[in-house]
Amino acid sequence: NRFGLSIGYMKPSKQEFERIVLELIERGGGIDMTEEQILLEAHRFEMRGGGISGRTAQQFADHLLGKVK
Repeated sequence: NRFGLSIGYMKPSKQEFERIVLELIERGGGIDMTEEQILLEAHRFEMRGGGISGRTAQQFADHLLGKVK
């Protein structure tokens, strides 16, 4: 508030989380899995820890791309 600026850390919706995951996977070079398989794994990953967030989406994408490649 000192500078009249506030930074929000909003939790993305489920649909936003899914779009983030798919975009990160695509930017990482893609993998040989259907979108449904990727999203199923992403939701399993977020339930084990972290919850739905941009950080969790990035960690999942890194995990999945590292595991497949």
